[in-house]
Amino acid sequence: MPPEHLPGSVDRFFGEWKDLKKENERLKEELARSRVYRMLGDASDVAGLRIVAEQVSGADSLELQKIATELLKNENVITLLASDFEGVRL
Repeated sequence: MPPEHLPGSVDRFFGEWKDLKKENERLKEELARSRVYRMLGDASDVAGLRIVAEQVSGADSLELQKIATELLKNENVITLLASDFEGVRL
């Protein structure tokens, strides 16, 4: 490839990378919402509170945060989330 084509190629690859990163974030949010529905369905009821205690295998900190944010939209929910991704995360 001639050197004069490099800036255009770099810009194109950077744009593709940004688009893929946005799509990855959107898919993580969708996965988080899906997990939340299941978690709420499996929640234990204690004195009017719904208790969610889950290990979310392979979830990074951002995914745990997205799940927790979705769970916090519901009233009377107490949540403990853990993951084994790159060490233990709570």
